[in-house]
Amino acid sequence: MWGLFKRRYPNNYDAVTSDAWMSEVVLKAPKMFYAARTDDAFLVALITSPPWLPDDYEVYVTVVCADHGKVWQTLPLLRSSVEWARRRRAVSWHFQSDTLNDIGPLMRRLGACVQKPRYKIDLTP
Repeated sequence: MWGLFKRRYPNNYDAVTSDAWMSEVVLKAPKMFYAARTDDAFLVALITSPPWLPDDYEVYVTVVCADHGKVWQTLPLLRSSVEWARRRRAVSWHFQSDTLNDIGPLMRRLGACVQKPRYKIDLTP
């Protein structure tokens, strides 16, 4: 994960914090997180539910990363996260991207629809 993140995000990758998050949060909570990888890509998904609907689980892909030219390695990872969501009896699966990469072709292969509206407040100075 370190090498891949370092190549993809050379200016703002924090190896210590990322490693702590993976080892202390994700890997210690396999009922809440799904982590999977290939040689050149990885994915982490989170299952949650709104407090007012505690039985309506939703799965959110929190991070997916692939090496340059290896984006299609994410497709089996995304599919496996959808299957994990089904096994966990989730009512929905979500993915969002804040990168410049067009994820439409990947999402269409999964059968995902566009989810709107989406809003953001940029808090950087």
